Parts: sequence; structure tokens; C-alpha cells
Amino acid sequence: AEAYNNFKGIHQENGGNVSARCRGTKEAMGEYVTFMDSDDWIAEDMYEELMKSAEEEKCDIVSQSGYTVYDNGKCYQVEGTTMLGTYKKGKGYDMFLSKMMYDEGRGCVGIGPSLSHKVIKREILDDVVEKIDKNIVLGGDAAIFYSSCLRAESICIIAGYGYFYRVLGMSVSHSYNVTYFNKIYTLYKYFEKEFSRFEKQDCLMEPLRKHLWHFLSTQIKQVFGLEFKNVYLFPYQLIDK
Repeated sequence: AEAYNNFKGIHQENGGNVSARCRGTKEAMGEYVTFMDSDDWIAEDMYEELMKSAEEEKCDIVSQSGYTVYDNGKCYQVEGTTMLGTYKKGKGYDMFLSKMMYDEGRGCVGIGPSLSHKVIKREILDDVVEKIDKNIVLGGDAAIFYSSCLRAESICIIAGYGYFYRVLGMSVSHSYNVTYFNKIYTLYKYFEKEFSRFEKQDCLMEPLRKHLWHFLSTQIKQVFGLEFKNVYLFPYQLIDK
């Protein structure tokens, strides 16, 4: 910050991921905002590509994907999407909202919530951080991103993996303990309240439950050693007797 006049150093007591994102948003001055964690890195042209799409498509949010890089050097593509393309109000946006947390047809998350490989209009984030539950410890990016999607009028999801998310040991999002269930519940109650403000509440709650089930099933496996598998039950009740 001392060497570059377009950098600003901010010091505050550690209040968690959500607190840091909120403070950064309040201090930001640009038209679009993005976030990057200190131990990660990016492709040189990632933000250039995101902003190019934002300008060409005139979208409020632009997203792509990234890699997870582990201590042993292994690298995996993560947070892919089933929804490449541009969605605008009146042109497929309601469908996007119904699938963003969980794409029923594909059986997976429609678009991952990590904020690090996205750009979002600051005016949208300003409203989100004013209302977000600061007690959220797990799923902070999900709370901010999906809430931003509800306020946006357009989103462009482009191909590419420009972000490299470094996993050091057991990070907050990859560690597990018995308080995990309480953290998930806090996130669920936030979304329940957030969705109640929008007309599409009914089509949002079911994908939310399935989105959160992924985290819960992972925790149950860690704590109890139980693994849940998808089971298809033939719809006998629909057959004429």
C-alpha cells in the first residue's frame, strides 16, 4: 500500500470471512468488486477476461471457475458449472435462479459460490453486506454470492479456470467438528429469511436444501463414518392398481 497509490491497507480485528468481505466492499470504490485470498494466485488474464465479458454482455455479475491446489502439488478443477452462458431478466434468469444452488437435472451445484473468480457490481454488494448475517462462519461466499444473484438483473458465466485456490492443511472450509451442524443451520436460517423477501421463494428453498445436504453428508461421513448414496425408489404409487 505504501508503494502503490491504488492499494489501500486495512487493519481490523479478525472477525472471519464475512466480516472481511463486508469491510472490503464498504471500502471499495470501483464499479465492480472481486475478492482474492492472500495465499492463492490467479492466471494473469483472469480479471481481464471477466471484465471483458462484463463490458461486452453488459452484465451485473461475471463468473468462471478455478483449481484447487493441495500441499502435495496435486491440482484439480473445481467449481465447474452446468450453466455456461448469459442470463438476463426476462431471458432465462428465473431458470438460472432455480438452478444456481442445485441443478436437479445434473445432480450437482449449478454454479459454485466462491467469490474469488467472479466480478460483481459494487451497488449490488453494498446492499447484500448491509443485510447479511455477520454470524455466518461457514458458507460466507455462498451467502454473499447467491444473495447478489437475487438482486442482479444479469449474469454471464464463461468458460475457463483462472483462479488457483490453495489448500493448506485443514482450512476453515475443509475442517470438520461437531459445531459444523450449527454453522450450517445459521447459513440455512439466513437464506430462509433472505429468500422470503423475493417472489421466487418456493423455487429457491428446495435447491438450497440440496445444496446444503452436500456439506451435511460430508460432515456425517467425517464424524460417524457413514456414507449416504443416492437411492432411486420406483414410483409404485403412480401405477394403477
